[in-house]
Amino acid sequence: MPKILVADDSIAVRKVAERLLTEAGFGVTLAANGEEALAYLAKERPDVVVSDVIMPDKSGYEVCAFVRGHATLASTPVLLISGIVNHEVTKQAESCRADGVLKKPFQGTSLKDRVLELIAKRQDAAPASAGGPISAPVAAVGEPTMQMATQPLQGLHQEVHKPTEIEEQLRAERARSEELAKRLSESSEHLARAKTSEVQLAAERARLNELQETLAKVEQQVSRIPELEAALKAEQARSEELTKRLSESSEQLARAWSTWSSSWSTWSSSWSTWLLSTCWQQPQAWAMQAWTPFSTQRAVAGHRPPRYQRYSNPEGLGLEFGA
Repeated sequence: MPKILVADDSIAVRKVAERLLTEAGFGVTLAANGEEALAYLAKERPDVVVSDVIMPDKSGYEVCAFVRGHATLASTPVLLISGIVNHEVTKQAESCRADGVLKKPFQGTSLKDRVLELIAKRQDAAPASAGGPISAPVAAVGEPTMQMATQPLQGLHQEVHKPTEIEEQLRAERARSEELAKRLSESSEHLARAKTSEVQLAAERARLNELQETLAKVEQQVSRIPELEAALKAEQARSEELTKRLSESSEQLARAWSTWSSSWSTWSSSWSTWLLSTCWQQPQAWAMQAWTPFSTQRAVAGHRPPRYQRYSNPEGLGLEFGA
């Protein structure tokens, strides 16, 4: 069974190519990119290589150059496939010595036919290289050749299968679109979750910074607890001492006040007694002593003394009496 390597980054193209070639009786190996194709070619030797022109890592031209650069693979046919086939693509295909370029999407059995053609060409080239050139048989005049007889039938067969192949490719493209839409939706959800996570992360970081600042303040206050406790004990001791001193001072003041009150009462009583005896009783006695001689003298002499006459008592107290 011929082995075909199909390298394309589109899963839809790979699936269509696999189905078409498997139905034709080929063994198909799929590669999602150029690197996978080169890894396979380094170990295996397929009969035909079918490679997409544009792939993310290695292009189809590089895959073809790799095949042509190895002696064991140099004779392997390489068919390039591309969505756009123009002069530039054709020129580069010739430059890397590819065996042809086939346009995507595949029309009918075009892929199968080109692969069969390349395998037949390789099989024909093998005996020719081994035994020398072999002349092709010439048909007799008037006898239609096999190619002329089968061309209309092949064209009709392609036209009959063309809608089926197009529908298959359409289904594959729809499947790819659905897959891409699903992946886009998942990516959008992931992006939304990522943005939400970023916002939450920023909030958590802000909260963490706030907690760290609060913790630093609390630790600073906690570190002052021994100092504050010592100050409190000192203040309590001072307060107790002041209270004790105040109590002692109050007692002393009460005793002093009691003593002073007693002394004041004694002094006040003494002062009152002295004042009464000195300022009231003694002057009366002096007055009576002074008045008695005067009255006697006036009665004897028979004349009136001056209206006012000054008398002095023995203690030196001056008194004036009216006539």
